Amino acid sequence: MARPKTISDETLQETARRCFLEHGPALSVSTIAAELGISDAAIIKRVGSKEQLLRSCLAVEEPTPWLKPLQSGPQPGPLQKQLVELLEAISATIKERVPTLIALRLSDINMHEIIGLDGPDAPPLKVRRLVAKWLRRARTTHGLNLKDPAATADLLVSSALSRGFFHWVSHGVIPQTDWRELVAAALAGASTTDSAPNL
Repeated sequence: MARPKTISDETLQETARRCFLEHGPALSVSTIAAELGISDAAIIKRVGSKEQLLRSCLAVEEPTPWLKPLQSGPQPGPLQKQLVELLEAISATIKERVPTLIALRLSDINMHEIIGLDGPDAPPLKVRRLVAKWLRRARTTHGLNLKDPAATADLLVSSALSRGFFHWVSHGVIPQTDWRELVAAALAGASTTDSAPNL
């Protein structure tokens, strides 16, 4: 009869992820095992190898909380407020994911296989494309008269990406982004049919 698992798969994944993010991908499985109070052999037996453990615990999931409103919006209501909320959520996701990207980059694992950084569906390109579509739809829903939605999307998404990245590079010492001002600057000169005075 097989011995029952004393550590759940979820606990193993969460602990391994935290340890790899804190100490880097060169961390030994023995260190993770010691923290869990089990043997490194028990971990390897369960996951197959250290590389498999790295791959599974550093896998990046689709950022679903803001993806759906980005794909379906804009909704009725002030356009600027919706765009600010989207950018705040995108930037927060990037800030959360940067340590994972760094750990993957420092490992021997091909990070492109895990998070798909190549091709037109690479996450940054996909998000830029979706924001540009959102801005184009705003022409119909809100009468947004924007000269170049793709260039505006590039500006806004690049700001969200860079803020998320520089949060970690600067150890959190970075001024808070006023997304309202940034959106207002990006949409300057564009008129809408919204009743709100500032889009």
